[in-house]
Amino acid sequence: MSPPPAPTAAPPFATSASTPPAEYATWLRRVAGSLIDGLVFGIPLVALLVSGFAWGFSTMHWRCVQQLDGTSSCHTLPGSTFSAGGGVLLGLAVLWVIAWTVYLLVAIGGPRGATVGMRAVGIRCVRDQTFDQVGMGKSFLRLLVTWLLGIIWIGSLVDDLFPLWDPKRQTLHDKAVETVVLRTGT
Repeated sequence: MSPPPAPTAAPPFATSASTPPAEYATWLRRVAGSLIDGLVFGIPLVALLVSGFAWGFSTMHWRCVQQLDGTSSCHTLPGSTFSAGGGVLLGLAVLWVIAWTVYLLVAIGGPRGATVGMRAVGIRCVRDQTFDQVGMGKSFLRLLVTWLLGIIWIGSLVDDLFPLWDPKRQTLHDKAVETVVLRTGT
């Protein structure tokens, strides 16, 4: 009789379909990761927007006139326009938002399953039942559901708070695409 074949090494997150390979990420870890991501994304965006509008409007000359009936009206003087430099900075802000969106899709859908903020707090996003990589399709749908819930502030609020009472600590956008967020052990 020949000996049984040696077991093959399982991927680090592959286990049985019912037992997660690590504990579900707490709400506070998820919030901390989101705050870090918000700073990484938000500070450059705000800088581009503020400087773009400030530079753009700095070349515009306004004249405001007070009417006898107490109303006033303002208009730009002929020849004054929004600065091209300000327009360039606002264009860069739009490109920054597009680049950040692509980054989110790739970071969550890729092999790490985590953004910079998520990695900093030791969490990652995986498929709910198999604990495999999320993939780009599910990553896109996850982001789309997040945006759709964000259209109405109460939807975004419920989505953000849902992990507080959910047994798997999932948000609504996690439930919609069957993903979970797990600790990575760091």
